[in-house]
Amino acid sequence: RDVDMVLEKTGLVRVNVKNNGPLGANGTVNIRFGGNNLLSWVNDSNRKFISANTNASFDFNFKPALTGVQTFIANVSVG
Repeated sequence: RDVDMVLEKTGLVRVNVKNNGPLGANGTVNIRFGGNNLLSWVNDSNRKFISANTNASFDFNFKPALTGVQTFIANVSVG
């Protein structure tokens, strides 16, 4: 949020997800940026097992095609 977009400069988007449930569960994160789905960062995945009461980080690549304010849309599910 509120980060200046640098045209064609690769960046990282990190989504931290917490499993508040009593059991482990699979977490899935999908992110759209500028109308396109982002790809997972090198050696990462958009689907992970998250143990009960723990966090998991999901990392994604992005490269702005425009400068200025742009919106990331993250769809997160744990189940």
